[in-house]
Amino acid sequence: MPILPVTINIAPELDIGTFFRITDVGDLITGILGAALLFAGIFFLLYFIWGAFRWLTSGGDKAQVENARSKITNAAIGLVLIAATWAIYLLVLYFLGLQGVIITR
Repeated sequence: MPILPVTINIAPELDIGTFFRITDVGDLITGILGAALLFAGIFFLLYFIWGAFRWLTSGGDKAQVENARSKITNAAIGLVLIAATWAIYLLVLYFLGLQGVIITR
């Protein structure tokens, strides 16, 4: 009795693969905005960690501490801009009446 490999397709249950399914211009815009916000969030995290690392390795040097503080402050400002962009996007969807048409997960 041979053992056969079993393949189970769980993509429909997990809703995997819908990010790159573009059927109209709205899906294209939503996909581009979602990807841009994802990359911006990753960039924020990396920049914040870089600033924190610079602060930890400054050794008490005032110039290096100020440089690290500047990086952390700029990262925080970037995070606020990312959140504001997402909020404006949701407001535009709400005021145009598209909140049920375009799925924002």
